[in-house]
Amino acid sequence: MTRHLAIFISLVLLPLLGGIAPAVAQDKTFQTLFDGSSLDGWKHSGNWVIEDGVVTRTGKGGSLVYNAAKVPDDFELRFEWKVAAGSNSGVYYRPGQYEYQILDNSKHRDGKNPRTSAASLYFCMQPSADKTRPVGQWNEARIVCKGSVIQHWLNGSKVIDFDYQDPKWAFNVDMLKQRGGDVASRGGQLSLQDHGDPVWYRNIRIRTIPAGEDIGHGDVTPETIAPDVLKAEAEKLAGIVARRTAAQKKAAANKAAQSKTKKRPNILFILADDQSPFDLQLYNTRSKLETPHLDRLAAEGIVLDAAHHMGSWSGAVCTPSRHMIMSGRSVWHLPNRGRNKQNPNADNPSLVPTDLPNQTMAAVFNRAGYDTMRTCKRGNSYDAANQLFTIVHEASKRGGTHETGSAWHADRVLDYLGQREASKDTDPFLIYFGFSHPHDTRDGTSELNAKYGAVNHTDKNSLPPANPKQPQLPVNYLPEHPFHHGHPGLRDEEKVSGVWTRRDERTIRNELGREFACSENIDDQIGRVLDKLEKLGELDNTYIFYTADHGMAIGRHGLQGKQNLYEHTWRVPFIAKGPGIPQGVRAPGNIYLMDVLATICDLTGIDAPDTNEGISFAPVLFGKQQVVRDTLFGVYCGGTKPGMRCVKQGDWKLIKYDVLDGKVRQTQLFNLAENPHEFLTQHHDASLNALVGYTPTPSQVNLAGDPKHKEQLIKMEKLLLDEMRRLDDPYRLWDQPE
Repeated sequence: MTRHLAIFISLVLLPLLGGIAPAVAQDKTFQTLFDGSSLDGWKHSGNWVIEDGVVTRTGKGGSLVYNAAKVPDDFELRFEWKVAAGSNSGVYYRPGQYEYQILDNSKHRDGKNPRTSAASLYFCMQPSADKTRPVGQWNEARIVCKGSVIQHWLNGSKVIDFDYQDPKWAFNVDMLKQRGGDVASRGGQLSLQDHGDPVWYRNIRIRTIPAGEDIGHGDVTPETIAPDVLKAEAEKLAGIVARRTAAQKKAAANKAAQSKTKKRPNILFILADDQSPFDLQLYNTRSKLETPHLDRLAAEGIVLDAAHHMGSWSGAVCTPSRHMIMSGRSVWHLPNRGRNKQNPNADNPSLVPTDLPNQTMAAVFNRAGYDTMRTCKRGNSYDAANQLFTIVHEASKRGGTHETGSAWHADRVLDYLGQREASKDTDPFLIYFGFSHPHDTRDGTSELNAKYGAVNHTDKNSLPPANPKQPQLPVNYLPEHPFHHGHPGLRDEEKVSGVWTRRDERTIRNELGREFACSENIDDQIGRVLDKLEKLGELDNTYIFYTADHGMAIGRHGLQGKQNLYEHTWRVPFIAKGPGIPQGVRAPGNIYLMDVLATICDLTGIDAPDTNEGISFAPVLFGKQQVVRDTLFGVYCGGTKPGMRCVKQGDWKLIKYDVLDGKVRQTQLFNLAENPHEFLTQHHDASLNALVGYTPTPSQVNLAGDPKHKEQLIKMEKLLLDEMRRLDDPYRLWDQPE
């Protein structure tokens, strides 16, 4: 099962009888794939755009592919289409050349042959009659597939209905086979073809057909094809077969030649534990933190400005985050960890595959012939997936010495690389290089603590000393959050050694100093590994990724931990460098950490597992796209339910809180282009501005209550609900329908 397959599950429609369309089913029985406002979930090369609620192509660049989920085996797809004079397009709905032809029958040459005309199963089955409307008018299409039965509808008429297992259709099935198709193929991605012609689509929606539903199957007589057309068809098919055979031979020869000369790239995936992107100067010019090796990676690669983790149903936010990295699955499609029953969907095999560990990062790369090695902290991760790395060194190292801190993890990687060198191992490798810091307890080395004016404070009854070397307070610092976060007794907000419940200036600045000391130490260890890779001659053939499992507050908005959905915590740093990646560039990306698996598979030529729900952001890394999705969703409900939710699209972001059994119900709306730090009314206090050295502008506030932005708020509220439904969120907020 692939990402979001369960979103296609819908209620049973009335049976489809004869050649007349039944009454239109309620929209709630269908999953909307394109609603006229967003191409979220669709992949293209920038050549498809939305104009007046309609998706259309603007230039050559390839198909528009819905890659958020694969098409179910039994389904009904509805959409509307129109073409310009002479235009040609098509809708692929299964692998193996399953194409619903989109065409101007009157002027395009394919219109001469019913088997390649509009609404045909291209080069397989012709419709019973031409039911197209005049060019420029909208046509209503339906595709219904159940078992071996295929139905095509056009403008209310059923024009194709056949069972491909019936021997009388053997000639038609063989036609598709000669073209390179296979009627038994399943699990494809919906694809709207780009043939270089003007074409428009709208109202694209799909539903899964339940096992017990009668789709009203009854053979429809195909239109008769004239002898001269059949002769031309045979000649065309012979040409298709010849070209395909030649292309296959050429591709096989090229692949064989490349395999002899080109070494497969390595992967070095580096993961910090609890690090806000705004700790780094790469994201925050006010920061004092020095990270020369990360700066080097950024200068030689790409920085993503909109990388996120999707959220958590656990107070240990790192648990689902690391599950998503390893499996490529979305937050509500993950297993629980151990005996903790925190994800209500975890026991549903239609949402969480039972064999998921065998489809995770190490398992996939082991099967592909890679050497796999992992070092990271112990606990709050995906244990069943982690143990599949060939070499595993796990330990929580949060001390202030070489042996007890981040250097221990680097030593494990250096030992591994040394062993490869000694044994002359030339296999490609995947190294998962994780750290235990800067997660608390943030015991930095004495040297780096001194650099940032910090002490490893342990006395709960006193404040740490003030020191001018300490990092300044964040610009969105608050002495307390305006309302309760909704997780009583939360460890990160009340029990972190050195902070506890304090949010005063001295405590926060000292803790930031400790955070920076731990982070610079991580940077030092990364430098050691990069130097070794360079000496081995492997650096230029290695894709390197640096990120964190989630962000962190440490005083921002009056919070301390990772259990919130502000940008400083929902976003993560993300840097990538490697063969073919342009140097010194930035892009938003709009990625989730769950996209990592799909991406590293893409970069190494490995097929991503069928269970993967992430999107490869390789096109972003190579400068071909700026983003991989339009909309981003976040959740935190590790405390009281239903918890917090957020959604972001373009410049706008919505956060909602429904916690403490309804005692706290809040809505926040931010224009991030104008208010990137998500300032609240409380941030406008004059004494606070003097303390942090920054004064927000009057418009930099929560806009949820501003009548001028009422329509935007309504739009974002709808978008949030759509995302919750799409992602199988089992909860609803107070002002949402069930």
